[in-house]
Amino acid sequence: MTSQIAMVECGLGVTVVPAAASASHPAVPFRPLRHATATIELTAVTRSHPGALAERLTALAAQLTTAQAPPPHN
Repeated sequence: MTSQIAMVECGLGVTVVPAAASASHPAVPFRPLRHATATIELTAVTRSHPGALAERLTALAAQLTTAQAPPPHN
């Protein structure tokens, strides 16, 4: 989390962190998420030949995020 906030402070993007993280970084502007249906993109990085545990974790994450995805906005 500290690295993510440091990258934002350097102008390298945005990140999502718990609200408690804002107290220790006054130089970075924090904005609360306003909608309970807010989503973020998840990326999994593995070796070129991941083991069974990495493959299972990736499958489980995909299953959970698909099951909990909010309906598309029209």
